[in-house]
Amino acid sequence: MAEAIKLNRKEYLLLELFLSHPKQMFSRSEMGDRLWTLDEQLPTEATIKSHIRSIRRKLERAGACDLIQTHYGQGYCLNPTYDPGTKQLKGIPSMTEMMIDSITANLWQEVMMANARLQQEIEQRKQVEAQLRRSETMLRTAQHVAQIGCWEFDISTRETYWTEELYLIHGLDPNQPAPTEEEILRLIHPDDRQLHEEAIRSPALRREAFEVNLRIIRANDGEVRHINARGGPLFDSSGKLIKLTGTTFDVTRWR
Repeated sequence: MAEAIKLNRKEYLLLELFLSHPKQMFSRSEMGDRLWTLDEQLPTEATIKSHIRSIRRKLERAGACDLIQTHYGQGYCLNPTYDPGTKQLKGIPSMTEMMIDSITANLWQEVMMANARLQQEIEQRKQVEAQLRRSETMLRTAQHVAQIGCWEFDISTRETYWTEELYLIHGLDPNQPAPTEEEILRLIHPDDRQLHEEAIRSPALRREAFEVNLRIIRANDGEVRHINARGGPLFDSSGKLIKLTGTTFDVTRWR
């Protein structure tokens, strides 16, 4: 009885590719595009060659020589004498043919098991993504009902993030990039810009928490709104400042 050979996941997928397309030539880049997912780093030519060499050695130890052929400058393909219907290589002794048949059966079984595990992982990711989308929807709804928007400024990347409700409070289009510091200042009521400088910007630069009530002018209709703005710094475990974050609460209806 032929002994089943052990292949890692990528080796299984490579051999499955050849067995599924016995007449097709595959370049190294095509194999990388087909078998490496978007969240994986694309393999180098050396990585592909290493996998092919490993598969060949394991097949040769089982008695199946020259199943995968190299065509220099083109790529790799299955031996053209291989018959996918009978799983036989012409000219190879019958014992080897029986071993190849057993190996192929084992490989397909392992491939199916690997595919099943992969499908399970995909389903788990889908469930996690669905939960995240649900949480995001609930958070967006809660912010809209309460009229509270959130913002975040990344110290290292200098990027600013605004939630959808914060755009709406200021009369801005949520599909546009977050406003710059100069654009934010123009949204502050002229009479409150000094207050904004003293109560928000200066404490933020000193890495201190802040809270203040002031007025803004909505960008889309010029309406004056009263807001409560509060926030402060965020530090990593070593005490390094990594972000500034805060909330803006539209308190106009309570004024």
